[in-house]
Amino acid sequence: MLFRSLFSLYGLTRPSIHYAQSSTAHPSLEKHLATWDFRNGMQGWQLSPAISIHKSVQEGIYLQAKEVDPYLFSPELEIPSASYIHVSCRMRSTGDSRGQIFYGSEFTPDKSLNFAVIPDGKWHTYYVSLPKISGKTRIRIDPSAGQGGFVDRKSTRLNSSHTVISYA
Repeated sequence: MLFRSLFSLYGLTRPSIHYAQSSTAHPSLEKHLATWDFRNGMQGWQLSPAISIHKSVQEGIYLQAKEVDPYLFSPELEIPSASYIHVSCRMRSTGDSRGQIFYGSEFTPDKSLNFAVIPDGKWHTYYVSLPKISGKTRIRIDPSAGQGGFVDRKSTRLNSSHTVISYA
């Protein structure tokens, strides 16, 4: 309510935020794990053969889905204790509306979550809460499931918490 009032008062457009899960930790309970700002390059992230960097732009990296199942994956991370992992991803897309996040040392369907992508070419922030994980892991993001279309990636951030609180 307060944010809605502030946006109205100053004539601002409310940011586009989409939640893939029905719960997340309260921000004050979260611990920052990693942030990648793709305006500074790939920073250890790798691309599948189905996706390529079309060009680097001021807003981040501009990716093209050349084949079906395009994805990129993070460098290896060490999660110190069993924690819920909260992924936020800022991107815009003209691909299809199916996104997916995998986690773990191997990328298998049982360690993944789907999220809806809005392929309107506008910037959106997507939040996905993963189950408790610990140890060495990677994050794989499939920004689209199909061939064709472009994706701009601005940033990805990981937080962890030991508590999950449901959204109202």
